[in-house]
Amino acid sequence: MGDPADQVKTEAQEEQQPKSKMLYILIIFIVILGIIGFVGMKMFSGSDEESPLPAIKVSDEVGRVYTFPTPFTVNLAPPDSERLLTCSISIEIKPRTGASEAEALQEMGIGDAENPNSKMPRILDLISEILQTKNWTDTKSQEGRNTIRTEIKTQLNFELKKAEIIRVNLTQMVVS
Repeated sequence: MGDPADQVKTEAQEEQQPKSKMLYILIIFIVILGIIGFVGMKMFSGSDEESPLPAIKVSDEVGRVYTFPTPFTVNLAPPDSERLLTCSISIEIKPRTGASEAEALQEMGIGDAENPNSKMPRILDLISEILQTKNWTDTKSQEGRNTIRTEIKTQLNFELKKAEIIRVNLTQMVVS
């Protein structure tokens, strides 16, 4: 027969082989899971280059929010001139360097209806003019709405000397 010591060694080797195989299977399984996770993350996360929408720069600055009390209602530009655009707008305002918040708000005519130097009539006119140049396709896409926000912000910042517009929010936009 065989030596009892040889028989014990053989049994010990037989027990280690399944453990060794199990370790290899576990390592292969973990590697496959890692590859699947990586591929899934790449597929579902998307990249900035593939995104059809422009990136919106988010500012950490927080200004005073002013909501225009009445929505803007204008006719759209041709060929959609028979359609009406109704748009509620709020803006975030901060004082420019060297100006106080009170001076910035006074320049805009916020909180002081009696101010003869208020630029509020000009601000309302500028926003209406910008909205009247848009057609229906400009208002239905996110890119078009971002363009409207940028145009309003740029024009108002050009007009204002003591106040700066940080952000324009289109809180409601309806085309009828």
